Amino acid sequence: MLVSYGLSMLLFIGVMKQMPPDRAINGLLLFLFPAGLLVIWAGLAYHARSVSWQLPNWLLRWGPVVYIGAFSWIGIPRRAWQELLFSAPAYDQQLLAREAQLQSAWSKGIEDVVVKPIIGVKPHRVLITEWELTTDPGHYINSETALYFDVKSIVIDKKLLPQAHPDFHYY
Repeated sequence: MLVSYGLSMLLFIGVMKQMPPDRAINGLLLFLFPAGLLVIWAGLAYHARSVSWQLPNWLLRWGPVVYIGAFSWIGIPRRAWQELLFSAPAYDQQLLAREAQLQSAWSKGIEDVVVKPIIGVKPHRVLITEWELTTDPGHYINSETALYFDVKSIVIDKKLLPQAHPDFHYY
């Protein structure tokens, strides 16, 4: 178990160079460190007699609570809750409307589709990613989305782009 955790940590560090900094920190703090602590606590529970003299008893019982309590003071969980409670409903509604528009365009045989940008959503890049369509039909996100919906091209409406949050549509 410890070997697989170590290998996943090395893999993540290798991939981390290609990720936005917020995503890399989220991966470390929200997954890898807690998973490492879980591995350690599982090992301590398995060999409790051999390590009980090394660690205070309260740490074995309250260690996860202390970690979660200390973790809640940093900004990432607050940003995640802000995205989940305030931005996610509008984001989800707009993506579902966009999906319906793209499926309708496919069924009507429309090859070049112009969709509205995501409006009224401020991404904190914790839960909502930067995977968003652009005004360039040759951009890889647009191309991959067009392939998925079986249309020739998809672009964002340039006239509506000033209404969108600049952090969301950054190209």
